[in-house]
Amino acid sequence: MYSSNNNPNRDLIPISEQFAQVLESDIQDYVESLRQLDTPVIAEELYNSRQRMLSENVIQQAEQVQGLGSMVAVDAGHFHSRG
Repeated sequence: MYSSNNNPNRDLIPISEQFAQVLESDIQDYVESLRQLDTPVIAEELYNSRQRMLSENVIQQAEQVQGLGSMVAVDAGHFHSRG
C-alpha cells in the first residue's frame, strides 16, 4: 500500500486511511444535509419546479426505456457490463 506524510517526525499514514480521515466529516455533513432536505415541503417544491420546467420546455421528459438488467459502467468511453 502506498503511504504519504509530509512530516518526517510522524508515522506514515496509508493514503486510503488518510483520505477517509479527511472526508469523513464532510460525508457526514453531506448526509445530514440530505436528511434535512427530505421533507414533504421540499418534495412538493421540487415537483412544482419540475412541472414548470417541463411546461416551459426547459427540460424534456424522456420516453420509458427498458433497462439493461445488469450493473453498467462507462470508463473512459469503454462500455463495461457485469451481469
